[in-house]
Amino acid sequence: MKTSKAIIYFLIGLTLALSSGRLRAESGERRIALVTFRVGDVDLVRKEKTQKLKVREIIEENDIIRTGKNSRVVVQFSEGAFVAIQENTEISVNQIKHTPTTLQLFINVVRGRLGVDAQKGAQKYNIQIQGPTAVALVRGTTFMVEAEGQSTRVLVGEGEVEVQGPGAAKLAVRSGEKVLSELGPNKSISLEKSMMDDFENQRMKMLEEFRASKARNFDHLIQQIDRNKNLMPR
Repeated sequence: MKTSKAIIYFLIGLTLALSSGRLRAESGERRIALVTFRVGDVDLVRKEKTQKLKVREIIEENDIIRTGKNSRVVVQFSEGAFVAIQENTEISVNQIKHTPTTLQLFINVVRGRLGVDAQKGAQKYNIQIQGPTAVALVRGTTFMVEAEGQSTRVLVGEGEVEVQGPGAAKLAVRSGEKVLSELGPNKSISLEKSMMDDFENQRMKMLEEFRASKARNFDHLIQQIDRNKNLMPR
């Protein structure tokens, strides 16, 4: 009798998993991403439980990723868009909404450095990267957000990024430029734009090298991995 019940429960779970996968496929909407590269010590925090992050791990909304010293990880969100999380960094993935025509992404950088590479293609991008004192808005470009204490720095390698401070404060930051947003002694937040130096330009070129780690046939691959994950016993 117990064996029969176990088989029934397994079949019910299998049916639900397959139905869930079909619904996602039919709607064309996806709220997950994929780890395509990792080196060093990287933690994934999901529902207050911490585990070591591995390549081909599925990333979900509300996940937290933390990297240690000399550690890096690349998370791919679509065929043309990925983020490169640098060492000693913590981010929270607040929103992922991927359809065949659009990618909406909202990430909060708690501390450290996060590079974004969103190459223009068939998809329209609505990407927001939040730092302690400013948010970077992008439709398709290559840039980096650095968070330290009560300051946010945005460096742009390609394209254009709109950086918003508190209230109506905002700046258009173009290729080769950077903007610093920090909390002043009188509790006000300023936005200051300048040109990147040689060291900062070199760091942006290092970000471009991560393009080689992007998964080919990404849409098919992530659907297959997600389907296999749903078939595994919980």
